[in-house]
Amino acid sequence: MNRILPVTVLCAALAGCAAPAAQEGTPTTTATDATCDREVKTGSLMPTVRCRTAAEREADRKSAEGAADFVRRNNQVMQPGK
Repeated sequence: MNRILPVTVLCAALAGCAAPAAQEGTPTTTATDATCDREVKTGSLMPTVRCRTAAEREADRKSAEGAADFVRRNNQVMQPGK
């Protein structure tokens, strides 16, 4: 019994590491026409795979543009001395 537990834990750990990883920087296309990319979130060392369709990428781009415009407008209003 004492020897079975470490062997079982080792097998489970190796099975978890055996999953194929997507290559960094090479987007792949799935049947739903989504593009997948590896991303590392800020504050994390663990990369994740994120798949998005063209419409979702466009919505993300517009959202980022809107946020940047908001910051630019408010930065001009709040500058001291003007």
